[in-house]
Amino acid sequence: MKIKIIIMFCLVAMTNLTAQNLMVKGTITDAKTGEILVYANVLEVGTTNGAVTDIDGEFTLEITNESSKQLEITFVGYEPAKVQLDFSKEIQVIEVFMFPGIQAQIPEVPGRRIYAQPHNENGKLLNRSTPTTILTPSNFQRNDGFTLAPVLNQTPGVYMHNGTLNTNRISIRGIGARTPFSTSRVRTYLNEIPLNTGDGESGIEDFDLSLFNKVEINKGPGDVLHGSSLGGTILLKTLDRFNNPNAFESKTQIGSFNTISTMNQLTTNFNNGWLNFRHAFLNSDGFRANNESDRYNLSLTSKMSFGNIGNFYLLANYINAKAEIPSSLDSTTFTDKPQAAAANWESVNGNEDYDKGTFGLSYQKEFYEAGWLLAGSIFYNFRNNDELRPFNILNENLDNFGVRGKGIYKTNIKERPFEMIVGFEAFNENYDWQTLENQTQVELSSFEENRFYYNIFAQADYKMTDGIIFNTGLNWNESKLNVTDIINTKDYNQSDFAVVSPRFGLVIEPNFSEKFGEATIYLNVGHGFSQPVAGELNLSNNQQFRYAEPEKGWNYEIGTRGYLWKYPSTFQKYAIYYDVSVYRMNVENLLVGNVDNTGQYFVENVGKTRHDGLEALVKITPYIDRKYRFDLSLVYTLNNYEFAAFNETGIADYTGNQLTGVPQNNVQTFLDFQYDLKENIQLYSNIHYQFIDKMPINDANTIYSETYQLTNAKIGLRYNIERVFLNFYGGINNIFEEQYASMLAINASAFGNNQPRYYYPGLPRNFYGGVSVKWKF
Repeated sequence: MKIKIIIMFCLVAMTNLTAQNLMVKGTITDAKTGEILVYANVLEVGTTNGAVTDIDGEFTLEITNESSKQLEITFVGYEPAKVQLDFSKEIQVIEVFMFPGIQAQIPEVPGRRIYAQPHNENGKLLNRSTPTTILTPSNFQRNDGFTLAPVLNQTPGVYMHNGTLNTNRISIRGIGARTPFSTSRVRTYLNEIPLNTGDGESGIEDFDLSLFNKVEINKGPGDVLHGSSLGGTILLKTLDRFNNPNAFESKTQIGSFNTISTMNQLTTNFNNGWLNFRHAFLNSDGFRANNESDRYNLSLTSKMSFGNIGNFYLLANYINAKAEIPSSLDSTTFTDKPQAAAANWESVNGNEDYDKGTFGLSYQKEFYEAGWLLAGSIFYNFRNNDELRPFNILNENLDNFGVRGKGIYKTNIKERPFEMIVGFEAFNENYDWQTLENQTQVELSSFEENRFYYNIFAQADYKMTDGIIFNTGLNWNESKLNVTDIINTKDYNQSDFAVVSPRFGLVIEPNFSEKFGEATIYLNVGHGFSQPVAGELNLSNNQQFRYAEPEKGWNYEIGTRGYLWKYPSTFQKYAIYYDVSVYRMNVENLLVGNVDNTGQYFVENVGKTRHDGLEALVKITPYIDRKYRFDLSLVYTLNNYEFAAFNETGIADYTGNQLTGVPQNNVQTFLDFQYDLKENIQLYSNIHYQFIDKMPINDANTIYSETYQLTNAKIGLRYNIERVFLNFYGGINNIFEEQYASMLAINASAFGNNQPRYYYPGLPRNFYGGVSVKWKF
């Protein structure tokens, strides 16, 4: 049935295929600040054919009359700009930088080579008071692409544990660090479609990395538009919203441990939109015993435009995977034989076999005269999983559906820009799970859970003066849970939580900053919350359901971001982008494990944590010309997190201890190099160095992991022949053969006379290489 849904999406989106002449697409920004210009007018000179930039400053325009030689771009308060059209191409990509009241600079002129524009993706962040990092394909391509961990770990404040291809845990500013084997307390979205389950878990590591065109990470609880999560939000974006060139691309990559991945995708345009279909496959024997995994990804994305009706966006993604589970190791085995699997998991060939899907249809319509943009989506997610474990078999079936909508209103108040966003998100989920005895298949337990939540949100931004922007927002969340015990035919009382999360922010542009470049100071205060996951809602032995409330907290932050070191010959662009902030987050209702008088384990809201941190990101392009380019990125995170209150009744008082599972210092550096051997041949390489400080493995802080350092390198060659683009590359990970734990099983218990199994071994030195071919037709 689910495959039929994917086929149906394909058939609907591939209608009305036609050829086209010249497709022009691009972005329009303020040359001085890098700020995107929304609703700028783009007109084919001498005709009435035109377009308007969308909320991302992007536009697309089809040119059918070759006698027209130019585009004219206009925006209120800016000098008009003109771009020369190049009909020798099928797709012409331009980047226009406009100046207030002076002659505009046009970067796209046939026959003249233009310098690359460093750090342009960060321009729109200057007006934000939220701590945000944007990752683009240049960040994705620094690594082997087998896993998402090295990509997300390029972000200050983010740390992704990576046990195996299917066992990961993401924490942002320490939130989610104590979750056992998965990511929770961090909201994730794909093209504005929620990926989290009803209790907050997400599994974005299952997606093929090549699907994403951009990843935006908002840290802390300031994102009221996406649920005010304590940890923050990860917004995954696929292809751009404008038309893409007709192209077929194929990529094959091999690596150590018999790892192989393939990706094939087709992008085609038709008369009112475009469609992208991709298939990806990943297989690996794994470094460890009982570590083989297979994963298939199918995805379809599409845009359809219907004139005055609006734009429709389609997303369909299906994943099928089977992965063996080597589990964690005790300290002795981790040191002496890291390639081993846990004996009890290997003896039963422990594994999980699952499929999951994400489907969504979105709509967007601009009402220029009224100043409104309306957007909405309907979505459906499912996950079916069979997991063989040493102690039982777990069967899970989950499906959820929901709607999301928002309106963006732009106007001027006293001749100053004002923007308001209002919207909602509603979500219903059914989660059925059973445990079975390994040998007999006798049912041990069976539960049905229904979860429902909705968010109502509003945000407003107002430019109070030339140098001050004020923004504020509010998120109202209500969540409900109902649990039914099938075996004992009992319904448990429905829980109902309502949380109100406000935020306030200021963006200040000091006058003196113009002497050094472009800089802003941002301040924000925000409230957030995190729902308990399924494993934190427990039944006691007398069958009384124990409800855990959401963890809640406030974040207080001040930071600065901006540009330094102007390139006078490259259209007012800057060589350095930086973003530095310090914050304190106080979290209450921390979930702490306990045992009742019957010996049953449960959790309760009796703890508090204090998160003091410093985050710094600096991107430097010290040298750029017609042939060479160097880029240096420095990422530093200082985490001073501790339990402000933590008293496990009858066990110990851990107040003042360091928060479990988070390194105090995290350093990432990247050196990227590009050299154009010829006009159509480019050599590129990068070196990645990572330092991860020791971190406590248990709440008592009696056991710590070891500090480790990793160095990775990659080199490649890009070569294009007319419409064919080739890319050959290879790389080495963990060059100096460091032995380290890539993931920790926090607070692991000891059974019998065995040692606790805390450690997931990281990969030793390993190699990879690949080739991709792209044909634009």
